[in-house]
Amino acid sequence: MIKSKMYIATATAILALSFGSANAQTFNFETKSDSPVVVGGVGPDGGSYVGSYITSNGVTTNADGSKLKPTSKCVSMMQPPNGNIFAVHVACDVTRKGAVYTIAAGCNFMNKEKTETSCVGGLKGKAGELEGRTGSITWHTKGGISKGTGQWHE
Repeated sequence: MIKSKMYIATATAILALSFGSANAQTFNFETKSDSPVVVGGVGPDGGSYVGSYITSNGVTTNADGSKLKPTSKCVSMMQPPNGNIFAVHVACDVTRKGAVYTIAAGCNFMNKEKTETSCVGGLKGKAGELEGRTGSITWHTKGGISKGTGQWHE
């Protein structure tokens, strides 16, 4: 169960970052993640407190119809239940033709079983044509499949 909890949040974040162009552009994406590597223990409340690492591949479709096939590496960590806005924090590095960028996001579980998440975050270009650019991203993950949308800012 913990494995599926972390899988959902991380899988979604990883493939969301495949898009890009020199101007502001919206995009949609769908990704499939590999099985997560889960590390964890007992949290401050006595419950499970885990993190995970996952890799993903997917397809990003830009508003102009062009498609990209990024790969991503993400880490996620559940947060203690102390009233924070997000149950899980996620950080990803995404590589695609012509660019490398990162995602920083927060996710919440959408069901009691903690096998489904919705996330929101920011994008930052690290290298190539997206270097120095920022963006926004949202996505939903269920069953290892993440689907979402985003925008690179000018």
